[in-house]
Amino acid sequence: MRNVLKPTSILPILFLLIFSIPATAADAPSVQSPATTPATAAPAPATAPKSAEPQKTGPAIRLGYVDPIRIGAESSFGKEAQTQLKEKVDKLTAQIEARKKVLEKRKAALEAKLPTLGPKERKAKAKEFDKMVEEYRSFAQNADKELQTMEKDFTLKIAKQVEQASAIFGKSGDYAAIIVKQELLYIGSGVEVQDVTDEILKLVNEQGKK
Repeated sequence: MRNVLKPTSILPILFLLIFSIPATAADAPSVQSPATTPATAAPAPATAPKSAEPQKTGPAIRLGYVDPIRIGAESSFGKEAQTQLKEKVDKLTAQIEARKKVLEKRKAALEAKLPTLGPKERKAKAKEFDKMVEEYRSFAQNADKELQTMEKDFTLKIAKQVEQASAIFGKSGDYAAIIVKQELLYIGSGVEVQDVTDEILKLVNEQGKK
């Protein structure tokens, strides 16, 4: 048996950011006509106009990031999920411990009685005890699977809530993307980055009340 299960990482909402760099046209060189006599000299062509300089702008892209572990631990849904998981862990742990004590008592009684039994009786008692041990192991394994299923269900639900809240907040705040904090490895120039965990946490709690 393990302790209260920890929240897992939440699925990131990751968008590709593509930057385009405007090309700057080079100034066309002026052309000098060859020296000739005034009567036959060709007129010099007009110099090409200079290209306009690209305008510099401020940050064009807004990027938000979320700490899903905080939301899993602090949101109303996350707290409720942790309480339910703890109650289930305590209940299954108590059941396993009770079965273990019964098994230990049966083992002690069998060891004390074995010297008085014949070969066939010993074999039958040993087979009976082995069956009890197998049932104990099977119960413990099923209990662990039940806890894993609960954990997975809660994780998927909180992940979906975070995803929905991020979409709502991202659109209203004109964000290019909102990603999981753990995915934030490098940010280039021209990108405005902000931690929006508090805002997403508030939206998740509001959604939970509906």
